[in-house]
Amino acid sequence: APYLLGTDETRTYLILFQNDKELRPTGGFITAYSIATVEKGKFKPVSSNDIYNLDGRYRPTISAPEPIINYLKGPYLLSEKLRLRDLNWSPDFAESMELFSQEVEKVGIDEIDGIIAVDTQLLVNLLDAIGPIGVSGFGNFSTEIIPECDCPQVVYELESFADIEGPIVWSENEPGKIVYAPPNYDNRKKIIGPLMNSILANAMGQPKDKLPGLFEAAYKSLTEKHVLFYLFDAEAQAGVESFGIAGRIEDSGTDYLHINDANLGGRKSNLYVTQEVDQEIIISKDGTVEKTVIITYKNPKEYDGWLNSVLPNWVRIYVPKGAELIDFEGVEDKQDPYEEFGKTVFAGFFELRPLGVAKVTLKYKLPFKVTDEYKLFVQKQPGTDIPLYTIKVGKQEEEFFLRTDKEFKVGI
Repeated sequence: APYLLGTDETRTYLILFQNDKELRPTGGFITAYSIATVEKGKFKPVSSNDIYNLDGRYRPTISAPEPIINYLKGPYLLSEKLRLRDLNWSPDFAESMELFSQEVEKVGIDEIDGIIAVDTQLLVNLLDAIGPIGVSGFGNFSTEIIPECDCPQVVYELESFADIEGPIVWSENEPGKIVYAPPNYDNRKKIIGPLMNSILANAMGQPKDKLPGLFEAAYKSLTEKHVLFYLFDAEAQAGVESFGIAGRIEDSGTDYLHINDANLGGRKSNLYVTQEVDQEIIISKDGTVEKTVIITYKNPKEYDGWLNSVLPNWVRIYVPKGAELIDFEGVEDKQDPYEEFGKTVFAGFFELRPLGVAKVTLKYKLPFKVTDEYKLFVQKQPGTDIPLYTIKVGKQEEEFFLRTDKEFKVGI
């Protein structure tokens, strides 16, 4: 905490705004950024802008993953190199941000001490604690649920400002020059930084009687992975990792599950999509473990052509390394199982339509046997709400909302 708060010297952070309503591997589509300093606990915004502003000055060199090329399309039809806004493809936040920090240096963002990612839910949690606020030039923002989207007013306004009504076309010969921009381009690049800065600055200046509510909002946002830290100082990074706020894919030495979804459509369907995960674990007399995981995605809202549309979803399911696939249904374009972060990964693509249901079923055998106790470590994807999990082992069953990473154990 002393390092983070600039107790000994001023810290400079790159703050990334991840739109969790357009879910990506580390929590959401990177839509805007802000540079801010923290000195002795005082937060001071320096500058902010739209991510497309950075991308316009960036010359892509890193090959894009196949799912991005195949399903996101857009600029990837012209060049199969990753844009800055899509560099958070690794589910491990530190790995994604190490790459992002290296690339963003090339467009002049270099003298920083780390990267902090936040999403819309952090803003909602903080506004719940401090109450409505006004942002000069943009109006008032609150968490009142409004009928236009059946969501908090601040989220609706953010999506209204940030939504893009057409492609931005940059000059191939002159980095930074826009050949064509949609009518709302000026709005989209202006709102998110000032709003984020206003809320954070407002939160820092609250009277003492509001502090308990603010601490609760901050704690909830941190544990539920709506704020993530990547710090360049090794000791400080080890600190945020020990608190579980660094978005790392972790080793467990037990059974393991991490489900990671990427919205590759550009719409904001994750505002409405819910996820339920059912796991049935069958343990044979010799200790062999066979698992069936059923992931049910539901979109209960009608198509509106703007926020809610067809969700093209790339799902990656991380399980213990060496797990043996028995069956994988409900996805197309299945990737061959591969290994990453010391895990085996099953991946594929599906579409979820408004008012629709999509079901992904995975059956596999664990690479080890269990004897006295079965243990499972489940890691939550940053930016997600609270998916409902059901775990059934023999006659024992547990149901819970996954608010944070969770260990489950049962005696055999």
